[in-house]
Amino acid sequence: MDLSNYLLALSLMLLPAFLMSSLYLFIQNRKFRLLRQDHEQIRKEYFILQDDYQELKKNLHKQQNFSDNLKEAEIATSLHSSRLSSLQQSQVRENDNPARYRHIHTLNNSGIKSDDVAEILSISSHEAAQLLKLSRLAAA
Repeated sequence: MDLSNYLLALSLMLLPAFLMSSLYLFIQNRKFRLLRQDHEQIRKEYFILQDDYQELKKNLHKQQNFSDNLKEAEIATSLHSSRLSSLQQSQVRENDNPARYRHIHTLNNSGIKSDDVAEILSISSHEAAQLLKLSRLAAA
């Protein structure tokens, strides 16, 4: 009986340690499952964010291309509009030639230099010099 009492006392002493270690393992296992779930959720969110980032990069690239194309279009438009305005001015000048020649003749008689005539009439200095020469020849 001594042996059976000894074994009973030993098992009663080991039972709380066994229960405590079982409870500890159960709690640790539960924590591990929760951590694994968190890890999976974070991993899914990471892949979603990575996809969103790639989409944003594509959109940024498209937006930069659009901005570049828009700048090129604005430059081309300004060049075309300046060409159109100069064409319109030349058409106005061509339609008003007799008045222009009379005006140049008046300016020539007053002694104004060709650079000043060019500025007044919004023409090149070379064209103004030629017109002044023609005015002098016509007066002679």
